[in-house]
This record gives sequence, structure tokens and C-alpha cells, in this order.
Amino acid sequence: MKTIQEVEAWCEGAAIECGDPSIPVCQLFVRYVEGDHRPDRRRVFDLFCFREDGEDYVLWLGPDLIVPVPIAREKVVDERGVQCYGAERISAGVWALTPSLNIPGVIHGFVILYDVPSIPPWERLVLLPDEVGA
Repeated sequence: MKTIQEVEAWCEGAAIECGDPSIPVCQLFVRYVEGDHRPDRRRVFDLFCFREDGEDYVLWLGPDLIVPVPIAREKVVDERGVQCYGAERISAGVWALTPSLNIPGVIHGFVILYDVPSIPPWERLVLLPDEVGA
């Protein structure tokens, strides 16, 4: 799914069919946008991902489904759940998040980000002075 309308229809149909829209699993194709080029949320129809004021990334899956997702090269899952989603490059500009996005009672989907810059923002290529020699 690539649009808000598709997500809304999926969740509604999954709730009717399964009782809980997070039981069946869907595929979410989410366009990555730089913070400065974020679409007007009132007029957007496509799903998109952006970084919220230098903090975590946010998946915009609809006006009522805005999900913060910390992203790094490796996922971090502990006893409290997902602390950080891992990003795996599929091809140029296309990355898959792991594990899947699972919000009980709301949605369960595998997330694919597209239009990601050639050097994704979650990749740190520069060593900071306090990390040298660590």
C-alpha cells in the first residue's frame, strides 16, 4: 500500500474480517522525504517518512496514524520491545525496516522506504572525537 486511503481501507477490512487489524500482515511502501521538503500534511495522499526536528523518524500513515520510528543500521529489540528499527538496503534508494511495524489493534505491516538518499541519514560515516580510540 502506498496511500492513506489504501491503509484506511485495509485496516477497516482487516478489522471486519479478523476482528483486529493487526492480525493480517500488509506491505507499506513509504516515501522518504527530507525534513525541509515535507509535504503539506493536509493535502498529502501518499504515505511518507520524515525526521521530526532532528529526533526520531516519523511514519505518516494518515492523520490519525503517525508513528515515531527510531531507525539505525541495526535493530534493537529488548524485553520492552522495539527500541530501534534496523534498515537494510534492498537496492538504490530502497530500504526495508526490520522488524515489521506491529501496533496491536491498529496495523501490522512490513515497511519499505523508497526515495532514500544514496547515503541514508541513519548511516554515520564520520567518527566523532570522543569515539576515536574507543
